[in-house]
Amino acid sequence: MGTAVHRATAEELGDQFVDHTVGPDFLEEETGNMVELTTPGQVAAHVARGGDYVNALYATYRFGHLLAE
Repeated sequence: MGTAVHRATAEELGDQFVDHTVGPDFLEEETGNMVELTTPGQVAAHVARGGDYVNALYATYRFGHLLAE
């Protein structure tokens, strides 16, 4: 299910962000910001990985909740 969320997000973001397969999920080319898309309960685990995850921005989602349209 998480993969589907990532794919749908990449489609919505368009060309402003580059979808990554290694490290944080997206790179905003204009600013150089790395963005990780994950559930709230997984943020700490991602940060603990170190590297680019430490300074990445985090966008979280919860299954079954419509947060934005």
